[in-house]
Order: sequence, then structure tokens, then C-alpha cells
Amino acid sequence: MTTSEHRPADTAGGRRFEPALRGMTRINLRPIASPMPLGFYTVAIASVLVACFQLDVLPEGAGRAVALAIL
Repeated sequence: MTTSEHRPADTAGGRRFEPALRGMTRINLRPIASPMPLGFYTVAIASVLVACFQLDVLPEGAGRAVALAIL
């Protein structure tokens, strides 16, 4: 008998797969906090930028820069 006949069928990269480890290993990724305040801050900053542009606080040529900042 050769060594290839003794090798288990489910080998990958020279390592043997242990089916018992699959049930013991668990990875949970949960968020620490809600992402909603970040969205509120984003809308507030975009509103201030547009208001400043409309009130001529920013120069007239800054329209494209304001649009890109909002995107």
C-alpha cells in the first residue's frame, strides 16, 4: 500500500479537516452601537454646506466643491 491510499479523502493543503471543530468554532460580529447618529450628522453637515452656499457665505465657484462634498 502507498501513502496516498492512507490519506483521508478530505485533505486540503496537507492538513486534515476535523469535523468536530466546526461545531465548536463560532464567530459573531455584532455592531457596538447604532449607525443612525452617523447618518444624522451627515445630513446636518450637508444641510449646513448647502445653506452656506445659498446664503453666499461660500464663493459662487464653490458649487461643484459643495456638491462633491455632499456626495
